[in-house]
Amino acid sequence: MRVLRACHPKSFIFENVAGLASMGEGGGGRYQGRSLPRTRGEAGSVFQTILTAFQNCGYTVDWNICNSRHFVAQNRERVFIVGIRNDLVDEGKYFSWDWYDKIREEQSSTTVVRDIMEPPDSLAVLNSELSTHQYTKLQEIHSKINGIEKAHIDINAKAPTLISSYRRSGNLTSKYIFVERDGTTRKIPRLLTTRECCRIQGFPDDFYAPYVDVDGKVATAHFYSGIGNAVVPPVVASIGKELISCIHG
Repeated sequence: MRVLRACHPKSFIFENVAGLASMGEGGGGRYQGRSLPRTRGEAGSVFQTILTAFQNCGYTVDWNICNSRHFVAQNRERVFIVGIRNDLVDEGKYFSWDWYDKIREEQSSTTVVRDIMEPPDSLAVLNSELSTHQYTKLQEIHSKINGIEKAHIDINAKAPTLISSYRRSGNLTSKYIFVERDGTTRKIPRLLTTRECCRIQGFPDDFYAPYVDVDGKVATAHFYSGIGNAVVPPVVASIGKELISCIHG
């Protein structure tokens, strides 16, 4: 809010976890392909406070929850708020989510995890295997819940949402590779490699991704945390393209 008031940019994009939209009283359910004028009564009170604060900065705001599955090999819902300065709106500059509705209806991305996996014999894959201790711990944790099957990544489907704590083997939400892309079943599962994480997030292959070498000298924990917190470039690029077209078109 301070930046908007101080700099008065023509527009802005705000991103956060999808649950933000339903936080507080009055919120509930999932939102898909809906924007502010049609959902004001459904958004939670916390989200309404945020929208109102943006409006009080002099912006007309619209929002949607976008799922990255329509762009990359990952299910990842995030709420996006787009704001356009009121003087531009007075000139007829309105942001529309119609382009996203079309992408969603067409199910444009058929890419699945298998398509982004590295070769089974690559150094990155070999060094992404869980240790015996980590795997034992993982089995113990899941045996108390729903069984180790819940920790599997289905390589023929979209990946689950990548999170910043993915590398922690004690995390119930983390999923692992049990079957390689050539159909080989692993005796001990492995993490997604750093390159595979980049790919399911939509980063290009020339984006730097470290890997653990044979001596284990390269630390990757911070990278996993950072890539898990990142926005999905193809999604933001699409929103940005529409926003620029709206303002300058």
